[in-house]
Amino acid sequence: MKARRTRSARHVVVIPAVRHYLIWGDWDAATALLRPADNLFSLFPHGVGRFDHRVIWRAIEAEAVREWVAARPGSRPDAFWEYSAPEPRRPNESELEYLERNGLLLPGERDACRETEMRKTETR
Repeated sequence: MKARRTRSARHVVVIPAVRHYLIWGDWDAATALLRPADNLFSLFPHGVGRFDHRVIWRAIEAEAVREWVAARPGSRPDAFWEYSAPEPRRPNESELEYLERNGLLLPGERDACRETEMRKTETR
């Protein structure tokens, strides 16, 4: 039986524009990061599509989630929900509740959420 060939995340070259888009979801800001040598459509032989975004996300996920959590603890970027979430969120369940229930909070993230909430309360 022939072994099936698949694309592997460890062989992916991630340009800053695609990385930014997958983490922050802001295409305008992402394309501003393009360098003259970057060509979004030659990264993969079949073009850049949803499958390719999944491969790229897998390559940057750990670092991307840490970066996101530093800015927005208790939540995750859209790419996490699209490609990594182990199950859908329950109706009326917050991102924080989901992450807690599934054991997905990073070390110190719960405390960071409390600090963020306290800052919001102080500015009201």
